[in-house]
Amino acid sequence: MNDKNKVDGELRPPYASSGQIEGMINLLKKMTPKEIDNKFVVNNGIATAPNAFKIIDFVKWIGVINSQGEINEEYIRKLKLVGDEGEKFIREKIREAYRDLFERYDLMKVNKADIVNYFITTFNFGGPQAQAAARLFIYLCQKYSIPLSEDMTDNNFTPTQKSKKRIEIQRVKKERKMFEKNADEIMNDSIVKIKVQSKHSNFEKIFRSIKE
Repeated sequence: MNDKNKVDGELRPPYASSGQIEGMINLLKKMTPKEIDNKFVVNNGIATAPNAFKIIDFVKWIGVINSQGEINEEYIRKLKLVGDEGEKFIREKIREAYRDLFERYDLMKVNKADIVNYFITTFNFGGPQAQAAARLFIYLCQKYSIPLSEDMTDNNFTPTQKSKKRIEIQRVKKERKMFEKNADEIMNDSIVKIKVQSKHSNFEKIFRSIKE
């Protein structure tokens, strides 16, 4: 087992969503940041603050940054390669990052459960974490043309419209919450104005009566 696969080490297999990982890779293809930390991830809309660590796990796992957070600029330069050469570079990095898994299993013969169990037994992941880690691994293999068994290419396990729908629902809920908050502020402001206008009107009446 290589250093990346030490259960008690600092690095752990990533289990971010495929959309987050694709967003991060695409961002690094366009720019070379001075540093990659939670703030960078959140500010660039890759993930929310509570989930930013999952992206940091990924960039550490594949070697974009080291365990101290220092950027490998040569790595990021090669990420910008296009065409077959660019895909080949990322494919090689995936094989390096998951070397232990590739050495243990013939991916043309194992099934999804084998990969999930690998993350459970090797890294002491809970069920949901192991499922997410396996899902990401399978996604990366499919995305960068690494052959897999038919069982692992089953669309029921890879990212689906359901996950996209869930993200859309969360977005709509957030927008609705902001709308309701703004509506409350507008209403409260209107009430205050009405009260002020009412008091002003009363003062005017009193003033006129005194004058008369």
